[in-house]
Amino acid sequence: MKIKLPFLQSVFRKVSIDWGSSALKIVSGYKFKDSYFITDFLYQNLQENFSEALSKFSRGKSFLLPDIILSLDGPSTLVRVVDFPRMDKKMIRQSLSYELSKYIPFSAEEVYFDFSILNNTETRSESFKLLIVSAKKDFVEEKIRILEEAGLIPLKITLSPIVLSNAFLKFFPQEGYPAGLLDLGYSSSLITVVYKDNIHLSRQIKKGAKDILESLSNVLGKPINNFRDLVAVQRDISLELLSEVCSDLIEEIKLSLDYLETKENLAVKKIYSTGGLTACKGIEEFLARGLGIEVCPFNLLKYFKCKDSIKKDLEELKGNFSVAISSLL
Repeated sequence: MKIKLPFLQSVFRKVSIDWGSSALKIVSGYKFKDSYFITDFLYQNLQENFSEALSKFSRGKSFLLPDIILSLDGPSTLVRVVDFPRMDKKMIRQSLSYELSKYIPFSAEEVYFDFSILNNTETRSESFKLLIVSAKKDFVEEKIRILEEAGLIPLKITLSPIVLSNAFLKFFPQEGYPAGLLDLGYSSSLITVVYKDNIHLSRQIKKGAKDILESLSNVLGKPINNFRDLVAVQRDISLELLSEVCSDLIEEIKLSLDYLETKENLAVKKIYSTGGLTACKGIEEFLARGLGIEVCPFNLLKYFKCKDSIKKDLEELKGNFSVAISSLL
């Protein structure tokens, strides 16, 4: 006699890995009915012993055939929206395999790539918008090798702008105008613009938290090597000081938004910020002043259930886990 377990059958377990430039973030969780749960997490700086930390995290965990998802970003990855000649979907991949370097600075031999057709409703147009995502093969394969050695074998690979956009479209109201997702990462930042269920722009900004933390450290005369150090000195950071050390970041964001408005006639009216730099008190207010656009935090944690101790720790790490949590969806 076979006994059916409807509860177990309706639980969808996942382990999400966000491999950033300074730290690796892992979140395990599951979906039951219409609710999302976080069961465990790991925040590990990319130091020499981080492989040992990975192995320790995976050992003894009750991962029941988990769907492990790896999210990547950085200069070896790219998300690009391009105008592409209208053709049958089956022919697009074949065409890209020969002409990918026309649209991105990589050849098809160098990267893993995929695509999605956007705004395909106007059939009389000679072209449509195509979303192209790519990641350099050597970059991806090195990450997979290290994870496999620790007993974590990814079944899916995605890019940070994709998972953040998916989470935004699921949880945040669409208010009839383009919205920006600003991921303030360690080595670089990323601005992604979403409108009408599609990505319209995704650009990497070379200015990241590392440069800003170094500038703050020099001005304040205190060591600020990571986001935890930043939280410890945030009372000493004024809006005027932020303006001094973040002026390049503001200009790069403006250039990206101006480019979109000029090319597509789409003006971003609200930005949601995430990433480790959001641990700095007043960063949203500063960004709003500099950009002349409403800026608010991209807070996903409120849509997930977890133990109070886990929630407290994740709240202290603030925007560091947005990508990893997004991948649990």
